[in-house]
Amino acid sequence: MTTLLVSTEILEDVLLPISIFVVLPCLIVFFVQWARRNEMNRKTEVALKAIENGAQLDPIFFASEKKVKTCKEKIFKNLKRGLVCAGIGLGSIIYSFLSVDPEDCSYFDPALLGIGAIFLLIGAALVGVYFIGRKHFAAEIKAEEEKIGKVE
Repeated sequence: MTTLLVSTEILEDVLLPISIFVVLPCLIVFFVQWARRNEMNRKTEVALKAIENGAQLDPIFFASEKKVKTCKEKIFKNLKRGLVCAGIGLGSIIYSFLSVDPEDCSYFDPALLGIGAIFLLIGAALVGVYFIGRKHFAAEIKAEEEKIGKVE
């Protein structure tokens, strides 16, 4: 009877965290790498068949399909991340004041308040980086917009 209890405790206390924090990330990395390798193998097969048949290959066929981000998109990412962090921080701070325990006679949860303050400050810093970057890279952003306008 005690061995059954020990085995379920081991399962819950040891194996579950190991499976979540070790096995799951390894599986994610494996499947991402497998998908990339599979795509490259398919492209290689098509290229070999085209060479065997004497067809011309377009160099764009082997180019990466990743979209190149503009300077404006890179800077705007800071604003989005900053607003999300500030929202999480503000929500945590508000919740720390709302989760008051009347028996404890405390007006806030200090740990949650600290975590919220950290997120709020990170968010404020990222929003500040956005405004500084937008001002600093204004010429590059304008040049990219003109370039995109001429292409389209």
